Amino acid sequence: MAALSRARVKRFLPTAGRTATNLSDAFELPSPASEVSLVDADIKTLKRLGIPIKPKGSPSSDAVRIWRNALSRRPEVIAPKLSKRPEIRTYEGIKTGRAAASLSNVWSGGVVMNQTAMQLVFGQWVVPTVLPPASAGNADGDWWTVAWVGIDGWGSSDVLQCGTGHHVSRRNGKISTEYFAWYEWFPDNWIQISNFTVQPGDTVSGLITYDGVDQNGVHWGTATLNNISRGKLTRVQFRSPTSSAFTGFSGNCAEWVMERPQFSGVPAQVPEFGEIVFTNCLACSSTATFQASAGTPVNMVDNTSGKTLSTGLLEGDWKCTFVG
Repeated sequence: MAALSRARVKRFLPTAGRTATNLSDAFELPSPASEVSLVDADIKTLKRLGIPIKPKGSPSSDAVRIWRNALSRRPEVIAPKLSKRPEIRTYEGIKTGRAAASLSNVWSGGVVMNQTAMQLVFGQWVVPTVLPPASAGNADGDWWTVAWVGIDGWGSSDVLQCGTGHHVSRRNGKISTEYFAWYEWFPDNWIQISNFTVQPGDTVSGLITYDGVDQNGVHWGTATLNNISRGKLTRVQFRSPTSSAFTGFSGNCAEWVMERPQFSGVPAQVPEFGEIVFTNCLACSSTATFQASAGTPVNMVDNTSGKTLSTGLLEGDWKCTFVG
């Protein structure tokens, strides 16, 4: 895939000044002083804070615009409180090869492939309202979607990602909903950021960076979630999975995905969610900057019934639409 521009995005591994969280393998990175202009800060300062540096070389105007807009906001920084989700997520991803449009049993959205390792992915979306689908009638059940940005997952065994979760259930006619922020480095299970509020209608951005490898050979990544509507931001730097199933970071692709999560090998039922539109989509490798136009749309099609559950459409950004 052709890159929009040449760029230089170096890997970094910020550790000085980071603070332990309530989980032993995750840390909060230091916050910049209020008087520091991140847009004008030098590279050393940005690296210390774990913030991506400005694309160099001949960057596209869109890449610089997205970078400037993200760093110009000065939201309140929330020290993350983390909790392991009770559900055990399993992974399926995309089963078909690259094509004009690809099919997945659990994903819809879009993927950008690259031969040079991706190191950053950014996207913005509005948290949807989820409802039991009309096709369920009045039956009890659980329905799930998650919206996320991530690196790896198509043709690789790991996925480094963060996003929002949307869960609706009905029991004895009573409907309840749950909305939350989370991150994950699969094959480890997902982690909820329990004190970072997201609700339907909130505009949220997600940023994933691959930070590099420490002296012990441990890979590190950082998830940054910004609730733009509420003026709140939280960041977590976390280590790679300890499972023997983790064979190393690949970085072969970046994604913007609406997913029905798969729990213990069983894909969740999809709620009615309307549309999830990923805007300001940006991905960077060490040598290039990419946007959605460089990617491949993915449609969610149930493997058993053959029914299309959600379509991924490229209209400048990624648009995921509930089919039901």
